[in-house]
Amino acid sequence: MLNKGISIKARIGLTMAFLAALLLGIGAFGLFGMSRSNDAYQETFTNSMPSAVNIGNAELYAARERLALDRAAFMIGTPESAPTLERARSMRTTSDMWWKKYMDLPRDADEDRLARDVVSKRDALHQQADAFAAVVAASDQSKLIDGAKGLQSAYNQLATADDALRKYQFELAQAGYDDAQSNFHMFRMVSIGALIAGILAALLSYVALSRAIARPLAEALDHFDAIAAGICAARSSSAHATRWARYWKASRRCSAVSSKRYARCAAAANRLRLPRARSPPATSTCPRAPKSRRRRCRKPRRAWKN
Repeated sequence: MLNKGISIKARIGLTMAFLAALLLGIGAFGLFGMSRSNDAYQETFTNSMPSAVNIGNAELYAARERLALDRAAFMIGTPESAPTLERARSMRTTSDMWWKKYMDLPRDADEDRLARDVVSKRDALHQQADAFAAVVAASDQSKLIDGAKGLQSAYNQLATADDALRKYQFELAQAGYDDAQSNFHMFRMVSIGALIAGILAALLSYVALSRAIARPLAEALDHFDAIAAGICAARSSSAHATRWARYWKASRRCSAVSSKRYARCAAAANRLRLPRARSPPATSTCPRAPKSRRRRCRKPRRAWKN
């Protein structure tokens, strides 16, 4: 296998490097996702919501100015008409204040075009309101109906322009919300995938490192057990070392049993013992040697038997 050529130190280093890279990736994605979410909330709180509030208040006080002028028209020729006209002018001042707050906020080119249209409609409404206030102040009842119609038409045009501007802002808010939701789902899927990859990598690393460390260590311990049992010439093979270790443990267990069961236990332990190696059969050239030299001929060794 390819992993057999990789050292344990290299495996540990690769595992730690992969987990560190995965941790950095998850952290970077998390920070980027939080920054995008914070930007969306900041845009909503500092621009979209104040813009809608400012436009609504500006239109509201414009409507209250028109209502005050209509009330002054009903009081034409009376002392109460002058204070009512003054209250109408104060409503315009408040409406202009809210509109100025909206104009101070940032906006793109399309929104600025719609805002300029609203500005023109507001100027037209102010001109009609001033003309109507002059008619009321002059107590000229012949021009009240035409002035009221012109005031109503100018206010309707302003309301239409405000509706177009609010609709555009709503579309911007909807687009920002959809983008935020898309980013949220994307970051969530990436985070879940990274977590699953991290868990799988940790499991694979555990299995690989346990095979690379635990198995050779267990074989070495079995070999040391065999050496401790007096089997100094035990073979280096893991299977033989394990068999010798089993024999040694079984022999130690036999010393604790009763005398009646000792013979059976010893027989079972001997079955775990490795057979001794047989020596090669004895050979000799002495039978063919002359009688005078047979004394000097070395006798063959007797073959050892189990």
